[in-house]
Amino acid sequence: LHHQVLATIWHDDAIDHFVDGRPALSPGSCEAFRGLGVGLYLASGTPETRTIVVASAVADEGKSTVARNLALALCEDVRRVVLVDADLRKPTLARTLGVDSRKGLAEILAGTRTLDEVMLEVDVGVPKASGGANGSNGSERQNGVPRTGTSQNPSGNRRVWGRGRRRISLGAVDRGPRLAALSRGVIPPSDVPGISRLCFLPAGAKPSNPPGALKSDAFSQLLAELSSSFDAVVIDSSPLTLVVDAIPVIQNVDAVLLVVRSGTDSRSARRAAEVLERVPDANVIGLVVNDVEESAA
Repeated sequence: LHHQVLATIWHDDAIDHFVDGRPALSPGSCEAFRGLGVGLYLASGTPETRTIVVASAVADEGKSTVARNLALALCEDVRRVVLVDADLRKPTLARTLGVDSRKGLAEILAGTRTLDEVMLEVDVGVPKASGGANGSNGSERQNGVPRTGTSQNPSGNRRVWGRGRRRISLGAVDRGPRLAALSRGVIPPSDVPGISRLCFLPAGAKPSNPPGALKSDAFSQLLAELSSSFDAVVIDSSPLTLVVDAIPVIQNVDAVLLVVRSGTDSRSARRAAEVLERVPDANVIGLVVNDVEESAA
């Protein structure tokens, strides 16, 4: 793999961190993800790099964790950020953000839901100096699941994008009041002062043909819409060497960030590189070496 390493993420038991019921960067890895956010834009050499897919060769490399925390880090810069779960087979981002959603990208591509109906706005927690013992992250939990409720927001982190407003139709000339406001640089305020907000598009229900759904014109139109409305569109995808779902995603984005777990078989990474070489115009911007043990320092 002849790509520069943009970040090294050390092993962190509390990496899917919550503060006061809100998803947040972990104190143990926050600086690495902040550095990754800076490194991405330095490596791209242009502010026009907006859509970034986070990919890996196989499952369990940590690509979804990297996508989650990269999006949270970018939110700290008061950027307009949307996180898209395009892993239509085994989505995990809703769980690690502490939201519950059954509808999302798949329903948009099937034409049964609009962006207004499925896009969520998630309040982002502010990292604290240190977590609790044994990887405790300070979040309230109930039955092992982070609680997302706040007094200002009885429904928790989960709030529907554009609820109570006119729906957005993909490809329409009138882009709707919410996306139009974002394109002018207006960020929807959080109910809590000092709290940033992340927009999140869940994967939704698994379609019968995931690669077919992602190869559709509807997906290309959706990414174009999001790219024109947000400063950064961070996309999680399926593993490169197991299924072909990630290929149409890569063909529609500005850059690819490849995640490699430390200590894993290098052959899978080489196979991923071979897959990417066969994708026309795939722009692999760099690598993230994930889950590095302290003993490797």
